[in-house]
Amino acid sequence: MPTNEEIIRTLYKVAEEKDVAGFVKLFTDDGYFYDVSAGQKYYGQDIGKTVEITPALSPTCTASFTTCTPRATGSSSSFR
Repeated sequence: MPTNEEIIRTLYKVAEEKDVAGFVKLFTDDGYFYDVSAGQKYYGQDIGKTVEITPALSPTCTASFTTCTPRATGSSSSFR
């Protein structure tokens, strides 16, 4: 079973490659992507919208994965 860090690193890699279908497949059926800055949760195929729209919002913005800390209720990732 992959570690939380391995899962998050895979998620970032697939998103950077703009593989929308691959990104969506990384989520469970009941999973969601929560865009905190917009206060929006994306479910199902709509999760793919985050891969499509994020570069358009800030094409020069990049994220660098730094840490992944497991939590009792899930996991937390940090990036800059």
